[in-house]
Amino acid sequence: MKAFATPLLVFMGLSGLSAQSQSELPTVLALSPPGTLTNLSCRAYVGTNASIAITGFVVTSPFGFTTQVLIRAVGPTLSKFALTGVLAQPVLTLYDSSGKQVATNTGWGTNPIAAQISAAFAAAGALALPQDSADSALLMTLSPGSYTAEVSGLNGATGPALIEFYNVPPPIAPSSPPPVPPPNSTTPIG
Repeated sequence: MKAFATPLLVFMGLSGLSAQSQSELPTVLALSPPGTLTNLSCRAYVGTNASIAITGFVVTSPFGFTTQVLIRAVGPTLSKFALTGVLAQPVLTLYDSSGKQVATNTGWGTNPIAAQISAAFAAAGALALPQDSADSALLMTLSPGSYTAEVSGLNGATGPALIEFYNVPPPIAPSSPPPVPPPNSTTPIG
């Protein structure tokens, strides 16, 4: 069995496949390989112009399947951890390898899919952010390729921010609820 060679930051996923089609793939492709990076965070000072925070990452996936990625720019919430002078309102912008803007966000709680983003925080093991915070987040389903995330401050604001990338695992289908015995029944179920 051949191992996958991966660069420093790689997200692998098989989202968009049914459980049946996943089971038809070789086992090595049905699960992320051991040691797959699922989160990367970096605190940086966000300046202006050429001093904004710029990070690149690569998405790989067997057979070109898409991967769900959570990208966050955390500024205001850092003040809860005794960090002062934080970036008051981060602007998070995602670009593809051609330089085309894919998405942007300022204040994740105002995003039309804020409930899905909040659920992704929990699924990825990310710290919950207050919905009314000015922190930014994008929940993206990305095709394999190279991407760039830029963090700047709204209206030229500056300060430290945390830039985070999470590989969001696909949701697990809920199992059937246990059977409920009829009222006044003494027959065990199960």
